[in-house]
Amino acid sequence: MIFPQWSLWLNKTNLPRWRLNRSLILWGIFTLNVIAFLGYGEHDEYKVMGLAPYGDGSLYQAQFKRFYELLPNGDYTIHTERILELYNVLTPRVRGSEFTQLHKDLAAALQLALEDIIFHIFTAFSHCNRLYPFGSRRRCRSKQ
Repeated sequence: MIFPQWSLWLNKTNLPRWRLNRSLILWGIFTLNVIAFLGYGEHDEYKVMGLAPYGDGSLYQAQFKRFYELLPNGDYTIHTERILELYNVLTPRVRGSEFTQLHKDLAAALQLALEDIIFHIFTAFSHCNRLYPFGSRRRCRSKQ
């Protein structure tokens, strides 16, 4: 399978390309599974992320950390076979039924996992930026 590549662009200067690997596609599959678990379908990610501020992601953060592994150089892997562990935590929400605090906490944990992976990738790029004169002072990232 051939995967496309994408690049970060800063001030019209191309940084080294980061190969879009299997993990990025697996992240999408994993996210869709969690979204389905919460009673939503494809293209409803924004609804689940809208639930995240109302939950406490730390309650399931340890569980979600088992679903992925951060690797050197900004890479990561997703353990999609572990998604079934969610069924040990709570029952899937039926579309149209009310959200419980558990569902909100699960959405918040998904958001924390996404942030963890994204900041891992950005950190790898920031180390790479030290090789370039335009460096990290022209890039912005934040985390609460």
